Amino acid sequence: MVGWFSNVYKKLYLASHELFHIMYQELVWNKENKPRIVWFDEGMAQYFSGEYNYDLSNENFENWFKTVIKNTKMFPNLNELNHGNEFETENYSGYRLSLLAVKYLYDKLSIEEFKKLMHNTDDILRYGSTVLNDAISYYNDKYKKLIKF
Repeated sequence: MVGWFSNVYKKLYLASHELFHIMYQELVWNKENKPRIVWFDEGMAQYFSGEYNYDLSNENFENWFKTVIKNTKMFPNLNELNHGNEFETENYSGYRLSLLAVKYLYDKLSIEEFKKLMHNTDDILRYGSTVLNDAISYYNDKYKKLIKF
């Protein structure tokens, strides 16, 4: 996509990304008095907004995954990420790692399990400390490539 057409799509994806945050905030955090867990919220907003549909498609995901791993110098505990200087650094992209984590959870859990997870902060936090290792191992095995970190 080129020119104005590409800009329209970027704006639509941005709007749907931000709308996801608003909906999740209203339907879960506020209504159920739950705290925001940044990595999970950002990963879901990217995943469900469609902004990365091309990269996450069956044809393109392996290349996207390898690029994310190659560009990541350190793998943080996702639960320790907050917006600001520590979310995007020269060592990692909190956005890309959050998206990878949510994609993995969506791939591995049933729809019902994922919906329950959206309301369970204890389980989200439990996943946050290990999900990157689990995701990388899973996708390495799936693509039969050894990517070390």
